[in-house]
Amino acid sequence: MGRVTLVTNLVAALALASGAARAQSPKPLYGASTVSYGPSAVTATAGTVSDARSGYVVAAVADSVGNLEVTAWQDTTKKLAAVGKPYDASGTPIVAVAAADLDSNQVVTADVDQLGKLSVRTWTVGTAGIAPLNSYTSSPDTANILGSTPFLGIAALSATQVVTAVQDSNGDLIVQAWNIPSGGEPVRYGPAWNGGAVDEIAIAALDSATFMTATNDPSQDLKVTTWGVDGLDSLGVYPQDQYIEHKVVGDLTPRVAIAAGTVETFNATQSPPDKISRYAVTPISNRDEVIEVLYWQISSSGVISKIGDKVGSATETALCTAAAMLPSAVPISVYCDFPAPGYHDWGIDVGWYGHTGETELTEVTGEHAAVQSVSAAPAGDSFKISDPYAAVSAYFVTGALTSTGLPPSVGNPGEFQLQLWSYPITLPVL
Repeated sequence: MGRVTLVTNLVAALALASGAARAQSPKPLYGASTVSYGPSAVTATAGTVSDARSGYVVAAVADSVGNLEVTAWQDTTKKLAAVGKPYDASGTPIVAVAAADLDSNQVVTADVDQLGKLSVRTWTVGTAGIAPLNSYTSSPDTANILGSTPFLGIAALSATQVVTAVQDSNGDLIVQAWNIPSGGEPVRYGPAWNGGAVDEIAIAALDSATFMTATNDPSQDLKVTTWGVDGLDSLGVYPQDQYIEHKVVGDLTPRVAIAAGTVETFNATQSPPDKISRYAVTPISNRDEVIEVLYWQISSSGVISKIGDKVGSATETALCTAAAMLPSAVPISVYCDFPAPGYHDWGIDVGWYGHTGETELTEVTGEHAAVQSVSAAPAGDSFKISDPYAAVSAYFVTGALTSTGLPPSVGNPGEFQLQLWSYPITLPVL
């Protein structure tokens, strides 16, 4: 398996925050797995004031008849320990699924079924397992059922507000905000916005009122867009800015991902002393089918500026991509590629590409197992308010959907392999 080797002289802006990360690879800690017969996604619960590390990892997969199944593991800091039993949602088999955290014991999922119905569901998770709270389901033919994976995404702006991005039956991007009272039913917040024709969709929260999408279209253009959510007049979502890279995205799928984050720093010598900076990362499979990672800075009004673009070598074929933004805006990119000569299994490469030139490889298990898709999510950090100057590690989780033959489907099980990782960071102490 090859590693990405990228030029390390990124522009100064890519430092993101002073001392934000050390020059080393992410460290794989431990993992878990579950059987999946179709689309799969992973998330992790939010941390708490006393413990910023995620307590649970949650997987949303397709069960043996294709329906949504949600299961959870407790992160004991030594292993991922399964809690309770998986919960199977009744209904029609799903064709797409996404997941995000709400708080320390609630998560939210979005799925599209074979009838084109979009469902947004909330779940509670604890040591006893995972259980459904409330849900919303649209009418049939709301969403496309034959889109290019991924054609559905969800991101949480807060514990009570999320945004979804889905491809409709016409192949257009539909972005919608939702209010979710704690434990309550998801309710659409304002009208949806039609963002035009897309092939694939990725979405990420930037702050509590802003999110971003990365899409490609039939012309192989990459479109990175900032969106606001109106908080006064219930107007819903609206676009702020868009940056287009023409004819850069390749033909493999899934090939577009995005992660975003905000950093607040303090410097008594500047005016004003506190500064808020916002960043995003989009790892893609480019037209040469190799990993390409684009870095972005976003102004307070949502204007997007490209601050880095790093391309892997010709041997770094990227068959699927994912991303996770860690605290201090440390951007982690994930991709899967073909096994290197002498290897039977596929694997995923994980790292801050372009900053250190260092990535970490983990091989998926199973003889000749092929990675069909990857997903990733932040999983908190080790910061303790009682010891604010101690070294801090951030955590994130990846999920690799694998199979030894055809892509997972009803009658053809695959395996959703989870891996927890750590990465050293520096948090600004305000």
